[in-house]
Parts: sequence; C-alpha cells; structure tokens
Amino acid sequence: MIEELGPREQSRALRNSRLTRLGAGVATLCACTGAGGWMIGTLMRTQAGRNQVVIGICVAGLVLVACQLGAYGRAPTADQVLRFFRNPHFWGVEFICASVTIYLILPLMWPLQPSVAEVKVHARPKVEAPMVSNVVEAAESAPEFPALEVTGLVVNGARSSAMINGRVVMLGESIDGVELAKVAENGIVGKKSGFTHGYRMTHGKSGKR
Repeated sequence: MIEELGPREQSRALRNSRLTRLGAGVATLCACTGAGGWMIGTLMRTQAGRNQVVIGICVAGLVLVACQLGAYGRAPTADQVLRFFRNPHFWGVEFICASVTIYLILPLMWPLQPSVAEVKVHARPKVEAPMVSNVVEAAESAPEFPALEVTGLVVNGARSSAMINGRVVMLGESIDGVELAKVAENGIVGKKSGFTHGYRMTHGKSGKR
C-alpha cells in the first residue's frame, strides 16, 4: 500500500499515478474524438442531426460527472492506478471534452455536401433551340390566292384601278379576299395576310392618266 512507503516513495508514486491518469485521459479523449467524429460525420448528413448527437454526448457526460462528484477527488493508492477507468466521473469528463472537440472539427474534417434539391435550385434553366419543323410550318402557312381575271388597267398613281372579274377595283380595295396593292402596265399585285401575288392582264387594254 502507498501508506507503507516512505515520504519520497509516496510522492513519487502519487506523481506517477497522476501522470498515468493524465496520459490515459488524453489517449482516451483522442480515441473518442476520432471514432465519434468519424461516425457522426459519415452517418449524419444534416447539420441539425449532427448537433443533436453532439448535444446528446455532452448531456451524457454531465450526467456521469454528477454521479461521482465526491469520489473522483480521492487520492488513489498504489494498487488503484488504473481504477479510474471504472469511475463514471472520468468518462463523464471524457464525453464532455470529446463533444466539444467533435463539434469544432466536424466542419473541417467532414464538411456537409449540398443536397440534390439545392443543386437543382441553382441549376441554370435549359434553353431549347427552335425546332426546324416550326420554321418549315411557318413557311408553308402562306395563304392560297384565288384565280383572278384581269381585263383592264388604269395607272393613275393613288387613283389607279383595275378591271378584275368584270368589276372595277380601285387601289386599296379588295376582291375575293385579295387587296389590290399595286397597278402596273401589264398586271397587278394582290396582297393577302401579308403575302403578295402577281396577276398578269389576260386580255383587254391598259392606260395611263
């Protein structure tokens, strides 16, 4: 027993016991921090989940410390150098220190990855190129012009006219859905839905005024 030793041997034995406890405590803390941090960083994918686990470890440590507040301060004897491993107070302190250390190193060692939803939010909108078929359909949508018989022409500027299907049509007027857009010496130009079509005079005469 440590009481049977001399003062110098007792002091040396107590010092060795404290150093042993300190070394074992540091080694245990490193092991708990490494294993706990790896498990939390690997399994927990959200910051809220990580915080809950770390808080749970800290609370467990506080409970263990509260259970053995009086017994932990007692001086160990020579044959009790490693008995602190069975002391809840020791593991309570280890849990508290490990929870704080894990909370600090988690963002550095195991950073959170952005979720799929967040990636979709920041994705650029897809721009679709116009299809060739749309252009072809627009080109094929020209209206069908009716057959018109032009038998007479009067070229007189804004007062020009033409004899179309036996009817006198002034410049700007319409017949069968075709607007008389232009009168020339040998024919006319009809306009329908933004498209134009030329008609030649079949027989008759033209004149200028």
